[in-house]
Amino acid sequence: MRNSSLIETLVKLPQRELLDVIAKALEQRAVDVGRPEWEEAKLCLAEVHRFHEGASQPSPWDVLLVARPRDAEPNDSHGVGLLQEGAHCGHTLVGYEKQAICPICGLPAELT
Repeated sequence: MRNSSLIETLVKLPQRELLDVIAKALEQRAVDVGRPEWEEAKLCLAEVHRFHEGASQPSPWDVLLVARPRDAEPNDSHGVGLLQEGAHCGHTLVGYEKQAICPICGLPAELT
């Protein structure tokens, strides 16, 4: 499949499906590092956002790691977007479901 065809297909996916597909692909991907005997690396998705309300300057950007749902079928149906948030592996995670998978360690994470 050519890159342009793949991009075209991915752009058409609803956001929730897009994030799930990319997160699963990144989980299975090995990351090249300069010194594998000393280091390891992972690729993961992030949401970055800032606030504009009530300030002359927007707030600084916050970086939140996207955690995919544990279950294949959606459980929570309240709201749209990455509304669940929690901490795992020393980082803030966001996701669609309360029961998620940490993109860093691959273990279950609880979001609220």
